[in-house]
Amino acid sequence: MEEQLLDYRQITQLQCRQAIQNVQKKLNSYNLKFITNRFDINQLGYTQAPEGNLIAFWIEGNATESILNSNQLMLSLSTQIINSCSQDKIIAVDFAPRYTGWVMRFGTVDGMIKMFEQQDPPDCGDNWGTNCVT
Repeated sequence: MEEQLLDYRQITQLQCRQAIQNVQKKLNSYNLKFITNRFDINQLGYTQAPEGNLIAFWIEGNATESILNSNQLMLSLSTQIINSCSQDKIIAVDFAPRYTGWVMRFGTVDGMIKMFEQQDPPDCGDNWGTNCVT
């Protein structure tokens, strides 16, 4: 999967840029360091996934565990981005501690924004709405 740092020139909607920046400000308020990336959903290996992009926040710092333990906060932040970025086809958001393979993924599934179902290897599928925890 090709990592691509977020380039705001690729985000056409002002409200989308603002939503992403609001999430970045929220992460900054926890004194977290982070990198914001963008991925094409097709690069993630899902079958029958909707066309679109994913925004990933790779975070590190003392509050990382607190953020990753708050499904409600991550869902709220993801919802802000997804609802504000429809024209830019942002349909999923990741929160992940840097330098790990672990990811909390949120996205649009059956018309609703929700946390993807976590699956452990070897039971990982490639269905949209699931996330393999490595």
